[in-house]
Amino acid sequence: MRELISVEAFGRGLMWLAIISPAAGLAIALLGYARARGPDGSGVRWVAALVAASGPLLLVLWNAHRRVTDALGPDSVTALLLEVALSVLAGVAAGVGVGCWLAKPKRRTGTGQSRTRKEIVRSGKGLL
Repeated sequence: MRELISVEAFGRGLMWLAIISPAAGLAIALLGYARARGPDGSGVRWVAALVAASGPLLLVLWNAHRRVTDALGPDSVTALLLEVALSVLAGVAAGVGVGCWLAKPKRRTGTGQSRTRKEIVRSGKGLL
């Protein structure tokens, strides 16, 4: 049975994504900064950081997957459990990071009280 895409071609595609995504994140940050007319666009900075980090992080996860399957075999239960554990750890780390970011006070309201990002998002006014 022939695969639709080879492992090497997928690896090369991820390598290009890891090279291009930081430049795309920088472009988003610069365009967002210019559009917001100042350093107020914190939401744009986070989107730019997410775009910039996505390519290299995907490449790291792909290389971890390849090493696990090469070492333990693609059909072993041990490899499956190890990959599930790595995925859970990556998800927990991302969730903790987003949770910490949403919990920090960011802006002051007109009454002088600071509000958390979560409260701003819930109010519908957004961060952008």
